[in-house]
Amino acid sequence: MNPSREDLELQYRQLDDEVLLDRYESGTLTELAQSVAMDEMRRRGIEPPAVEVPAESAGADGETLRAGDMKRIARHLTWAEAQILCALLESEGIKAFAADANLSIAHVFLSVAGGGVRVLVHEADMPRALQIADAMKRGEYSISEDHDVDAT
Repeated sequence: MNPSREDLELQYRQLDDEVLLDRYESGTLTELAQSVAMDEMRRRGIEPPAVEVPAESAGADGETLRAGDMKRIARHLTWAEAQILCALLESEGIKAFAADANLSIAHVFLSVAGGGVRVLVHEADMPRALQIADAMKRGEYSISEDHDVDAT
C-alpha cells in the first residue's frame, strides 16, 4: 500500500531540515514523495537542490542522468525484467535507469510490496520508449526457440 499525500506531509513535517534534505537528495523517492518533500522544503524557506540519480546510473559515456528529467515508463516485479527492458531501450539509443533495483535484489518481498522496479527514461524520450516497451510486451523482440544463432 502506497502512502497518501497527507501521510507523507505529516511524516516530512516531523523531520528536521538535514534529514529532509538527505531523503530528498537520495534520488529514491517516488514522484509523489519528491513533490511533498519539495513543498515541505519550500514551506520552510529551503530551496530544493537539483537531485541526481546515484552514480551507478551513469550512462556508458559517463553522462549523469538527472532524476528530475526522468519519468517512469514501466514497473516490473523483478530486477531481471526491468534490466531486460533497460537493455532493449539502451540498444535503441534511449538512456534508461532501473530505479529501486537494489531493493529488489536485497529483499524481494519488500520490493514487491513497494510496487517493484521502476524503469525511468528522459521525458523527451517517453514517446519512443513507450512504443518500444509496448512492442516488447507484444513479443515483437522475442526470439523463437528454433532460431539458429550461428546462421548468417
